[in-house]
Amino acid sequence: METWITPQLFPVLLGLHGFYLMRGQLPISRETSRQLSVLAAATDDAAVLLASHNTAGLSLFYGGEFVAALARMEPAARIYDPEQHSPNQLRAFSVDHDPGVSCAAHTALTLMLLGYQDRAAARMRECLDYAQSIDHPLTLAMAYNFAATFYQFRREPRTVRELEDVRLEYSTKHDFDLFLMLGEIYRGWLLAEQGRAEEGAAQVQRGLAVFQAVGAELGKPTFLGILADVFNRLGRREEASSVIAEAMDVAERTGLHYWDAELKRLRGRFNLHSEPSSRPPERGAGRSSAESEAESCFLEAIEIARRQEARSHELRAALDLSRLWRRQGRIGQAHALLSEIFGWFTEGFETPDLVDAKALLEELGGAPSRPR
Repeated sequence: METWITPQLFPVLLGLHGFYLMRGQLPISRETSRQLSVLAAATDDAAVLLASHNTAGLSLFYGGEFVAALARMEPAARIYDPEQHSPNQLRAFSVDHDPGVSCAAHTALTLMLLGYQDRAAARMRECLDYAQSIDHPLTLAMAYNFAATFYQFRREPRTVRELEDVRLEYSTKHDFDLFLMLGEIYRGWLLAEQGRAEEGAAQVQRGLAVFQAVGAELGKPTFLGILADVFNRLGRREEASSVIAEAMDVAERTGLHYWDAELKRLRGRFNLHSEPSSRPPERGAGRSSAESEAESCFLEAIEIARRQEARSHELRAALDLSRLWRRQGRIGQAHALLSEIFGWFTEGFETPDLVDAKALLEELGGAPSRPR
């Protein structure tokens, strides 16, 4: 056994991984995961093996390597036993949060982006069940944060509202200031969904300010994307574009590439909305520069999503591009593009994006391709 490998390193490596991951320093977080794998092999300890799988899965997920992330998270889920591995049972885990909850949450997020919406929803329910079954307040607060991210992406404001009501009460009770401020981001999005975008933008900005003040980077591309979207709803195009540019810079600087396709898609939408006239061009008219730039962004978002096998990101970008092509009179191209990605899905057909895709395909003049 290498001289540096001792069981006492377990909580140290686990704590270092959490610290560097939160700071968006993915190369270092990956190295701590590798060292946990070496330690697990040397000690034959199930808790260390669980941590090595879980931490590797987290680093891979936030790096945008979703298939590889799932391959590490699924073994972790099989190892996890709440009677042995919860923070209240295994004190080494108290530096972070319950590994089973973390694993279930990120498995749900990974499955969601890979396009398995029903399996993803089942895992997120499992995450919340785990969190509610153990007496560890920080874990429960984190679980509600992951769930809010999950359902906000799926465009389910009613569920996000239910989660945020509980999160607000719980975080206030336990003085979890960071989670209170993260909740501000999602409550701001909810205000925008209700047509109160001005209030919503201010609330999202308050939450982000506290998050940034503690030096955290993890999740920042998502949060900045939410703020940019709210600015765009208000017609504050320059601010929306500036925030998207900041989010892309964060991803490039840190390696947090899990949201790249969505950010590129949003940039495309902002280009379209920046046209001087709100009146859409006549069908078949020449493309404006804004349309050309938007098309380029949508195509790049699709390329990124395909490279990452992120079918949900791909579907959303294909929807926007198909809408653009429809208004340009490129009906056949729009139908072919959207039909191909829609035909990939085998579940989750009640989710808003798939409902929208089915409706648009019908408008384009043909029944959607049958799921394979």
